Order: sequence, then C-alpha cells, then structure tokens
Amino acid sequence: MSSKLNALLKKTTLFNQVFLFFTLLSLFLLSFPFWPVTEEDVSQWVLFSGRFHPLIIHFPIVLLFVLLFWECMVRLGWIERQISFQILLLILSAIFSVFSVIIGFALFQSGGYSGETVYSHLYAGIAVAIGALTALLFCWKAYQLNFKKYTNGYLIILLLTNLLIVYTSHLGGSLTHGEDFLTEHFPLKSVPVSAYDQKPLDEMLVFEDIIQNTLDARCYSCHNENKTKGGYLMTSFDDFLKGGKSKKTAIVPAKPYESELFQRITLEESHDDHMPPEGKTPLTNQEILMLEKWIEKGALQGISLSDIRADSVYFTLLSSQAQRLQQEMRIQAQREQELDGLIQLVAHQEQSFLLEKDKENKNGLVLSMQFPGTSFDDNQLAELQAVFSHIHRASFNASNISDDAFYHIGQMNNLRALFLQQTRIKGNGLIYLQNLESLEILDLSGTEVDDAELLHVLKINSLQHLYLYETHVNPVIVDAIAKNNPQLEVHLERGTLF
Repeated sequence: MSSKLNALLKKTTLFNQVFLFFTLLSLFLLSFPFWPVTEEDVSQWVLFSGRFHPLIIHFPIVLLFVLLFWECMVRLGWIERQISFQILLLILSAIFSVFSVIIGFALFQSGGYSGETVYSHLYAGIAVAIGALTALLFCWKAYQLNFKKYTNGYLIILLLTNLLIVYTSHLGGSLTHGEDFLTEHFPLKSVPVSAYDQKPLDEMLVFEDIIQNTLDARCYSCHNENKTKGGYLMTSFDDFLKGGKSKKTAIVPAKPYESELFQRITLEESHDDHMPPEGKTPLTNQEILMLEKWIEKGALQGISLSDIRADSVYFTLLSSQAQRLQQEMRIQAQREQELDGLIQLVAHQEQSFLLEKDKENKNGLVLSMQFPGTSFDDNQLAELQAVFSHIHRASFNASNISDDAFYHIGQMNNLRALFLQQTRIKGNGLIYLQNLESLEILDLSGTEVDDAELLHVLKINSLQHLYLYETHVNPVIVDAIAKNNPQLEVHLERGTLF
C-alpha cells in the first residue's frame, strides 16, 4: 500500500465520513425485507442482474474465510500481520457482500421464490454484508489507533460474520437443493424411529396418542401455529382446553355437553357453526363417542390404555380406535417407503430437478426445478415416468420444456398444481391436460401461449385458477374464458411460485 494511501487511512475525518456512509448503507439494506414483491412489471435489467447472484456470492464467502484464517495464523504467531493486505481484502469483501445482497434482492423481486426460507436467507445475507462493513471499520480503526480493543473487536466480528455465512449458505442450499441438503448425509444424524416400531397397545396414551391423532386429520390444518381459525389453537393441551375468540371453554372436564368443541362437532352438518366445516371430512359417530367419553372421564393427560382397562366400555372404545390408528400408520409408513424408493429410482448424481415428498400431502411428490435456472427438457421429463402418478405439484419454472412435454404431464393423473412460468410452451399441448381430474392451478405466466390454444383450458373441468401474468393473450380471449367458465378465476397478476 502506498504512503499516500497510508496517510489517507490515518485521517479521522475520512473515517467519520465512511462510517456515516456505511451506516446509511446498512439502513438501506435493512429496509429490503419490508419492500413488497411488486405485482407490476419488473424491469428486464432487474431480472437479468438477479441471475448473477449465485456467481457473485462466492467472492465475499471466500474472502471472509481467508481473512479469518489469516487472523488465526497471526494470533498463533505463524505469520506476520499485513494490515494493508487485510484492509484490501476487507474492502473487496464489503463491496461484494453488499453487491450480492442487492442482486439477490433483484432475484427475489423476480417473484420466483417465496416462503419463510427465502426471507430468512435475505435477513442472513443482509447481516453478512453489515458484518463485513463493520469488520472493515474495526480493522481500519485498529490501524489508526493501534488499540487492542479494536483488534479484538475486529476478530470477534469477523468470526461471527463467518458463522453467519455458514448459516446463510445453508439456507441458500435449502432453497436450491431442499431443506436437508447440508445435513442429509451427516454421519451422526439421528434416524427417525420407524412407524413400524410402534409402542405396545397398552402403553398408548389416551390423549397424546389417540385423541390428538384422531383430531389431527380433521381439525389441526385450521387450528395450528400458522393458521389459528377463530383464534382457537389445538396444538398444545392448555390451548386445546381453553378455546378461541368466542371466549367459550372448548373442553369442560366431566361435562361434554357444556364443552364448546363437543357442541360444535355434534351440530347438524348443514349448520354454519358445525365443525369441521363443509368440505372437510366430519368425525365418525365412534370418534365423537370416544371424545365424549374422554371428556366425561375428566379430559386428562398422561393416562394410558392400561390405566383404564378396568372400565371395559371405555377401554374397548379407545383400544379399537388405537388399533385403527396403528393400522393407518403402518399403511402410511409403507407408502412413504415406496415414495422414498421411487425418488431414489429416478435420482441422478447431477440432476437438474428436485423431487421430494409433498409436505401438504404425505402420499404425493413435488417436482420442481433447481435454482437459479435449469436445462431440464422434455427428454428428462420422460425419464421420470415411473413417478408420474405420484406427482401432486409440478413446477417447470424457467426450464427448457416445450409443448411436447404436455403429453407426459397429461399422465400425471393426480396432479393438482402445474407451474410453467418462463418456459418455451405455446399451448398446443394443453389439450392433453383435459383428463386431469384433480388439476386446480395452472400458471402460464411469462410464456408465449397462443390465444386459440389457450381455449383448451375450458376442457379442464377441475381447473379453478389460471395465471396469465406477462403473456400476450388477447383480453377478448380472457373474457371469453371467464364467461364460459364462471368457476375459473383468471389472474393477470403474478402468482405464488415454488
């Protein structure tokens, strides 16, 4: 580093100006999570720049790891401190970190990614950039004043920033390759107990193993931490008893007919307050009787079947339900093992797609493309024929598939959602989708779909949502589709992607 640059770095005024600039820059970065994902047209320059995020992000990762390694070598006395070299690397790290966040946010604005993992990745990336900026300031101040506290502070910030990089990279890998990408093959990772290794019938707990599992399929989808309909949460015992916004007690021990939950499930199915609501499978008479008896007996936790064996009627009712639940668990375990086998069957060492179990339906699979873009084409889709009937959701976002792929997609007889954004299709294969009896969502955004070919969607009787964002479809055709199928909602704004 030249003597002029050394003199420049010694100036307190310059440091104060840079400190102010970095503070404003950090505030600007921190504002990103609060920017809405615009539904309006995103500039092509924004979309183009966002694609460079996976490339640029590797520069600050490498530089910050090198700096940490260098600092450790200095502390061990193995090498001498080269302050000019360190400041140079820190400047480059800070620049590339900030730039990575900005173009990463541009990629996020493209609308192709959503969910908690994306936001966590964004927060962590911003934290890394701010960490790099702060480490630079501390190293610079230590160079100016030669204060040990600044040198120690620099090391601590550098260490924390590198830990953040590991976490951020894990989230990025999860977005690209799935949630367990980093830990999937960790040797000491605990293996879940097989559903076949079930506890003996007598040891099954009345509430925890039988009541909760019975209500899980009927009620928990609307009454959990993420969705608490009516303010009623059922995932903890205390909240399960307490009730929701109605202020009425859900479970009154020993008094089923005064319990709001029991009253709701025993109403006529046509009643507005009947639970579960219309469209969901109601509890059977035996399940209702089982819940009634449990409330009559005091609605207790921690009681096993062996504890109630003396009450023959109560025991017979609950043990019968427990046996049914165990049978369902065995069947579900077999299905999941079959799905695992199918996933392994079509897996490749360097595949351009991601195939995983559907979190919304354990009996199905989700097919999606690898981030940020993919070379996946019609031939690769044909190779997945063994799993076609198990695919419930499929996203071919930004892939190379063409209209020929519709022939294969038409064989996915359990498909419920199909995303074809930014693909090369024009729509002449849409006719193959008319036999998909479960297809509810079709997203053709960003494609060159033809007006005349689009009319084939009217033959997909189950279709409920059609997305045509950034297409050149004639408004007259859109109106015609809406008029001929009032049940089909045509959206001209961006839909949810995965």
